[in-house]
Amino acid sequence: MKKAVSLTLSFICIASAIFMSSCTETNSTSKLKDNNNSSSSSKSAKKHLDEEYPLIDDIEYSFDVEVINGKRKVVMNVTNNSSFTLYDFDLDLKEKEDFTLEQRKNIYDYIWKLNDVSEDKKSKYNPESDELKLEAGGAQQGVFPGCSSTFDYVRIASNTFDDLDYTELFTPDIATIYYVDNDFVRVVYYDFKLDKYTNKGQGFRINDWNDSKLAELIPVLDLADHGFEKTNINSDDELSLRCFLSDSALDFYVEYLKKCKEKGFSVDEEEYKDYWYTACNPEGYQLAIKYIQGVNAVDVNIKTPED
Repeated sequence: MKKAVSLTLSFICIASAIFMSSCTETNSTSKLKDNNNSSSSSKSAKKHLDEEYPLIDDIEYSFDVEVINGKRKVVMNVTNNSSFTLYDFDLDLKEKEDFTLEQRKNIYDYIWKLNDVSEDKKSKYNPESDELKLEAGGAQQGVFPGCSSTFDYVRIASNTFDDLDYTELFTPDIATIYYVDNDFVRVVYYDFKLDKYTNKGQGFRINDWNDSKLAELIPVLDLADHGFEKTNINSDDELSLRCFLSDSALDFYVEYLKKCKEKGFSVDEEEYKDYWYTACNPEGYQLAIKYIQGVNAVDVNIKTPED
């Protein structure tokens, strides 16, 4: 039984991105937009196709350098001043108009050397004609109103870098804003050049974990008014979900773990401090719970008994 529980733990320990969250303003060193409107009303929103969505002016973003997993990297700080919860924020930047060919060649040489890029991969790029793009965001986490977060996914030509000065050579092009709208995550695009929003009503459902038969075996997730849940796997054999909290995720983890034990998940249990817990119930169903430190989220995973 312990082997099966260990496999479950291995599954939930996979993190999609480093993401630090807090409800305080970021202390940035490089800003690509005028953030003098940081005190703008949190009720600011724009009507379009009978829907409201966050405005780009209500999302502060800037770049900084931090050490992550022992490696110096450029990161993006984001502060959500809108009245919406952001599920994700992706920012694409392009070369400025005065960008020179020499600068492009220097950046290619720099990122190739820094990331030890193979000659085979280098051959796929032509600095003479292939314009550089800077991409940031993509953490797919909850950024609640009034909170700040740090995204470690910042790339030039799909490579990490550690020189903050290079961010000054790029200008914002397209922003993709994923926001929570009741039980859906919807997306709106903002074009910096055209100063135009495009909202096509796209999105996916959240808070639907209780549609699973396996959900009947675990305590109800009471996230009303302080978070939301995204289901990653919902099958006959496995239910995997992540809970995003606007208040203390650690408190939620401790309380939810207590309720799980009360429902019988205490067989072959393993626990590490206040970070993760695995156990089975008497029927052999395997449960794993993990507190995502620094992200303010909790992962819950339950599987059917193995043959």
